Amino acid sequence: MAILKFAGKKDTPHTKITTQTHLENVYDYATKEEKTDLKLISYHNCINHDDSVLQEFQNDRIAFNQDDGILVAQLVQSFSPSDNITPELAHKIGQEFLERCAPDFKAVLVTHVDREHIHNHIIVNSCSLIDGRKFYDNMTHLQMLRKVSDELCYKYGLSVIEKDNTSKYYPLDQATMNAAKRGDSWKLRLVKDLDTALDTCRTKNEFINFFQTHDYEIKFTSKNITFKKNGEKKGIRADTLARQFGKKYSKASIEKRLNITPTEEAAPAYNKKFITPNYDYYNQLAAVNWKRYEKKYAEKIKVSDKRLGSPNLFTKNPFLFSLRLIRYILNLKNKKRKSSKRKIKSYSTAYQVRSFIDYKRGKKVLGNIPYKDIVNSFGESVQIKLYAWQITHLLNNNILLSSRIDLKTGTAVVTLKKTDLQRVSAILGVSYDNFAGQADKIKNRKITAELKKKNLKLSYLLVTPEQAAALREHCITFASYPKGDKLNIAFAPEDKDKVMNVLYPNREEKKVNQETFFQRNSALNRKLKDISKETGEKLCYKVVSSEQFAELKEKLTMENVAAFRKSADKLNLVFLESQKAAIEKALGAFKPKATNANQNMKL
Repeated sequence: MAILKFAGKKDTPHTKITTQTHLENVYDYATKEEKTDLKLISYHNCINHDDSVLQEFQNDRIAFNQDDGILVAQLVQSFSPSDNITPELAHKIGQEFLERCAPDFKAVLVTHVDREHIHNHIIVNSCSLIDGRKFYDNMTHLQMLRKVSDELCYKYGLSVIEKDNTSKYYPLDQATMNAAKRGDSWKLRLVKDLDTALDTCRTKNEFINFFQTHDYEIKFTSKNITFKKNGEKKGIRADTLARQFGKKYSKASIEKRLNITPTEEAAPAYNKKFITPNYDYYNQLAAVNWKRYEKKYAEKIKVSDKRLGSPNLFTKNPFLFSLRLIRYILNLKNKKRKSSKRKIKSYSTAYQVRSFIDYKRGKKVLGNIPYKDIVNSFGESVQIKLYAWQITHLLNNNILLSSRIDLKTGTAVVTLKKTDLQRVSAILGVSYDNFAGQADKIKNRKITAELKKKNLKLSYLLVTPEQAAALREHCITFASYPKGDKLNIAFAPEDKDKVMNVLYPNREEKKVNQETFFQRNSALNRKLKDISKETGEKLCYKVVSSEQFAELKEKLTMENVAAFRKSADKLNLVFLESQKAAIEKALGAFKPKATNANQNMKL
């Protein structure tokens, strides 16, 4: 279990570092010899790996004119002693945390081992290496960082604090308490009327009409539901009411009872502080960072030659198209060589349109950014299938991509960022859902292939989309395929216990300590065969009924007699020849019960 917070004293929940002297004191405290070890100190994106790193931080802030206000953000990531985590694992989690949450910021990570609980001190420079953007030191950003920390705990099998929103209600204010004692609290009457409305109303209009006829003013918008009793000065929102009286009175719960689909909010605009969380926190951070990445390399990937998108370049014959494309790119390179030295020096050619042919696989690689740069950069990468001629339109519109074209069919697998799918959809005139579904299929096929490399047989399970989302949150690798309104997931057999614990956290695990009938007799059969080989004594076989077998168990010790079920009422016995006489004698004295005999005749 990891608790993530901004560093501060006991009486102040958040201490902001605004002076260089304060920063030096924080760094000295974090790197004290009695608190840590040299192996547990690492420098993220830093050139210097000593005390001069603070000067390096300051130089970057001065370069971007950001050397004022908050100089660094200091985070503390504490782990529970009950998890028995090692200092090395805690430090590794801190490094992965920085790679995901601060990929373009300089930072110092120190793991302290001087207390009962191991904890990381993380000092992040407030200035980005790409564009000087601030690392925001606020609670909105902290909530996103905590989710990344929780994901890493799930990944390494550590416990996580589960949120229980239903139990965290605000206490009733004094005015409401006094009114309730007098018996004239309109909030309590509102709760009773809400109970009645939720039991009787089935639609939104019925719900609104109910309160209007019961002397209330009601505003039912996409953001919230507000109730106001006629004659009262103030109203109350449904979510505020839910914090005081229970989750069932929240807007989401009311909409669910009335079968109302929540309206999708428009994507939030980028503001000066940070974007308002509207969809997945990690994709949100990825979108912001990728936009900054594209902005930085916009001039490097610009394609000014309009002939690249010209119809004259294309033909239905894939081989002829490839030849024309190769000829065009060679001509483009020759033009660059003939251009003036000043133009060549003006920008790097590292992200220009490049291509080469893989003759062994019959593929052509075309793109404006290396495949590794896309996959290893911040955010989710996706793959989609396009025709070769469609790629040129994307290159003309400065989409960062890497593609592999099949020379036989003229189709290509294109790798790009998920945040660019919307732009690709608009450029090519293809629906976003089409590309998103295609990317999911390719991703699931790749995951299945990777899992099959490690395991010949995969485990399969039918789950709901909500359960699949919970598995992703717990960092469990699986492929999913739609099956009606559910998903059929494929995962590694060794992850089965983890999957079941996530899906059914309250299940009672049955511990089977005894061997099954078949397993016990199989082991006994192998033992009898070994004795037969060593002594030369023959093995004997005999078919008996279930009743005869029960009789034998009462009369003889069956330690050296194996039994295998041949049918519903018959068993095949395996025993040594020395036991043959005793078994035949016991079976000879056997007298079946009349009732059972008659019953067998009827069957």
